[in-house]
Amino acid sequence: MSAPAPALRILAAVAGGAMLVGRPRGVVHVYSGALTRSGRAVPAAARPVCGVRTRRLRVLVTPETRDRLVGHATVTPAGDLAGRNRRFCRTCVAVLPARLGGGSGALVTRDDWVAAYSDLTVVDFGLATAWARTVEETHQLSTVLSQVHGPKPARPAKYRTPAEEELVAAYDAVNVRRRHLTVAAMTDDERAAVQAVRDTEMFNRRLTERQRRKAIAVENAQERARSGGYITPRDRELLGA
Repeated sequence: MSAPAPALRILAAVAGGAMLVGRPRGVVHVYSGALTRSGRAVPAAARPVCGVRTRRLRVLVTPETRDRLVGHATVTPAGDLAGRNRRFCRTCVAVLPARLGGGSGALVTRDDWVAAYSDLTVVDFGLATAWARTVEETHQLSTVLSQVHGPKPARPAKYRTPAEEELVAAYDAVNVRRRHLTVAAMTDDERAAVQAVRDTEMFNRRLTERQRRKAIAVENAQERARSGGYITPRDRELLGA
């Protein structure tokens, strides 16, 4: 598997104690360290992980409040943070390791990946899915979700536990996000080609259904004719055909 997706590293950083901080407008930074006495801002001398010097950064998300984003995360990476859609700082994302405090060790084996992300909840994966920016990221999220929480439950919905329902919803969210990103990456010609295929499939399904209904109607007309029943004009038309 390739390097951890940005959304996965950011979620892992927050789960590991980091915070998402930013100005009232602008990008969202990742910060790990002490806060001001109020707990609402980053000290003036402190810097986010990218090291940028900026005016006072306010705390947007803490490890304890990250779940509040679920259901509000939009297609922009930072989701609905502080009521405004905005993006993550690219430098913060670029310098984040697979796991804060986990050293620079690369994730090679399955055990490495599980050890790095075993404490991410199913809800966390749902949020990471909303932050995914490429189709490749969604494939990675599906794989890590399976490694940490198991494969998608196959039991019918009426037999699932609440935990299984939550896991199914997480897998479904990844699939929906993947389809959205796939379509977004297409050219106009590619979208037109896909739509043409869908239109053809829809036409064929409708044609097949009309033929099926006509065959049933012919069979019923033949049965009425054999039994001496009343033959309607429509029946005669079908029998003549």
